[in-house]
Amino acid sequence: MKSQLDEAETLNVDVDADPASLMNGEVNSVTIEGEGLVMQEELRTKQLTVKTDAIKVNPWKAAFGNITLERPTHSSVKMVLSESDIDTAFNSQFVNSKMPDLTINRNGQSIHMTPQEVSFQLPENGKVAVHAHLKNLSTGEIEQMAFRATPYIADRGNRVDLKDVEYLDNREISPELTAVILEQVSSLLDLKNFEIPGMNLALTNLEVANQELTLLANAEITTFPGNA
Repeated sequence: MKSQLDEAETLNVDVDADPASLMNGEVNSVTIEGEGLVMQEELRTKQLTVKTDAIKVNPWKAAFGNITLERPTHSSVKMVLSESDIDTAFNSQFVNSKMPDLTINRNGQSIHMTPQEVSFQLPENGKVAVHAHLKNLSTGEIEQMAFRATPYIADRGNRVDLKDVEYLDNREISPELTAVILEQVSSLLDLKNFEIPGMNLALTNLEVANQELTLLANAEITTFPGNA
């Protein structure tokens, strides 16, 4: 099965169970901890922690480190994304290929713009900042747009969107261009990019602090990583 996980610096699985219970297939919890995981759309997660409730597993396979669930289990998930990792992903070739050229109306004239670089920052608690360099295809000049916004959980816990856009230094070029950038941020932070085989996620909370975006989620797990 194809995984959303492209690579990982570390990925550890820890099983909490006493030998007698394990012989009966009963496990207190399983914790999966990963660092430097690169997910779909070239997005790297600084940290990923998954901890399950008590579960029922195949005892013979578990004795050899192969966690095979007898039934689905619920778990808590914590994902930490650094400012630099989000910024790198946003400027990757994969994401840039989705940023379309735009035709905007300014003073009754049609102007063609194309994004050159988009900087993503986490400057303060609860806020994100986006600074875009855009090329005016009619004149060749580079124009800038900068705004801050508040991230929130949307689409029934499936993605992160931005709201309450506040432009900095009056650097608004067009509402259409802002909408495109906001959509690309939401697309990058869609939970489908974090799910791995056998795990369905739903966001419950998020926090922006210390130049990191922390996402908390609930998950139903049917298959553990490496056993799909």
